[in-house]
Amino acid sequence: MIANAFKIVIFLFFFNIYIIPETFAKLNKFYHSEDKISNYFLGSILFDARKPDDAIIYFDKINDNMTDYSLFNQKYVNTLVNLRKFNKAFSHLKKIDNKKLNLYEFNLLLGVQAFKNKNYNLAKKYFKKIGKEKNYTDLLQMNLDLFLLSWTFAGLNNEEMTYEMINYSSNELKTLQLIQKTLVDCAFNSKNKIKSFNSLIDNKSTTSDFSRYNFFLASTFLHEENVDFANKTLISAKEKNSDNLLINQTLEDLKNKKNSKIKNKYNCQNVNHNMAEFFYVVSNIYSSDEEYAKSNFYLNISQYLNPNFDSNKILLAENLMRLKQYDSAFKEYSHIANIGKKYFWHAAKNKAFIVEETKSLKESIFFLENEFKKISNPDYKILYDLANFYRSGEQYENAISLYSKILNSIDDNNLITSQVYYKRGSCYEQLKKYHLAEKDLKKSLSLSPNSAYVLNYLAYSWLERKINIEESIDMLEKANKLKKNDPYIIDSLGWGMYLIKEYEKAEKLLRKAAEMVPQESVVIDHYGDV
Repeated sequence: MIANAFKIVIFLFFFNIYIIPETFAKLNKFYHSEDKISNYFLGSILFDARKPDDAIIYFDKINDNMTDYSLFNQKYVNTLVNLRKFNKAFSHLKKIDNKKLNLYEFNLLLGVQAFKNKNYNLAKKYFKKIGKEKNYTDLLQMNLDLFLLSWTFAGLNNEEMTYEMINYSSNELKTLQLIQKTLVDCAFNSKNKIKSFNSLIDNKSTTSDFSRYNFFLASTFLHEENVDFANKTLISAKEKNSDNLLINQTLEDLKNKKNSKIKNKYNCQNVNHNMAEFFYVVSNIYSSDEEYAKSNFYLNISQYLNPNFDSNKILLAENLMRLKQYDSAFKEYSHIANIGKKYFWHAAKNKAFIVEETKSLKESIFFLENEFKKISNPDYKILYDLANFYRSGEQYENAISLYSKILNSIDDNNLITSQVYYKRGSCYEQLKKYHLAEKDLKKSLSLSPNSAYVLNYLAYSWLERKINIEESIDMLEKANKLKKNDPYIIDSLGWGMYLIKEYEKAEKLLRKAAEMVPQESVVIDHYGDV
């Protein structure tokens, strides 16, 4: 009896959450099938939990009989898009009564399908419907139809209307306008297209990073068989953006004469590629706003339009990581690893992080060591990454060995040299090799005297051993000015004040640190001692 009562309570709970939004006329029909109810509930719960791989199992069981329910249709189609099952999504949309199709996602997807199939007039019809919706609160969504129509007119070879649609969009979307106008210049083979790319790349009117478009410019040069200019563009870009994976991998591909691989990734004369880039930018905007599920929805549309631009999947994997969908993220990084040598290690590090989150740090390090063995002639940046993993796993001897190897291969002018000395010094300190630790930490400070965290580390290590206390406090006061409101620096300074019996100052500082990081036991212990 109690079990049955509990089932009824659960049923009523889910009934209120998932069923009430549907019309009562439809409910009658829905209510009569117990299997439909349970499959819909389970699918909906998994959908809301951002588990599309699981949700689809239950939605698939009922999709043929649920086309009258708009809420189900929305969830089902979104799930299919997130799983990149576009043909199945389009097939489902065709089953839905036209009267029920006037929903944003449906018009968007059917418009994209028509666009990819070069049925631009049909695409225009669907995109115009998007613009007629009046309930958008999202500025980007309110202007989306204009950008979509712009590329539709480009497909129809109507240059004037292509630019006009972009100009109609809100000036608050200036970054998006700049990118679209540059791509349109290239699509119509404007004589200013190279100038437009360079102006975009060098643009300082927004805080956006446009370095990505060096690849687009290089690809455009390659399509014109101008390999030298493509190479110069990428070399110049690498000097300014040394860690940019897209630029580094493209240079590697160009070096290995894989020109067709680069050209297949993006061609500005291909409107599908330009529309795909538009959706990629939209996806980036939503990811920056921490709307990761929405970001992936648009990113999957981008991939549907241009599956060759596989490096865009990095954003998809990052979003999945933030959503804690680790299994899906791991699969994406496994695909990313195959893009090229430059992407392999990036993917390996992120997969190692997933192993740490889902298993243990020990297994994570073991995993990364095995991935590391697959690399011939790893550079110092890869050694540095592995050394940092060893340090995090308290494998200090292994970390020191790699940090030392790095220092033998770089000079003091390298950007990471001071950090390598700092991290090797911290490993020596953990092993209680204080003389070697001080030597490294002081060397790090000689290279970067305003490094607040190195100042804090060395000063606190002295305070722990109750030596050089006055010098430590001077260093911590400097660190505190450099990094205001850092709880760990405030805690160190407070502890220094306690050691010189400045109890009032110590109490104030340690209380502030404890309030900022109440979960840190060492900080709480320091405050308790006051």
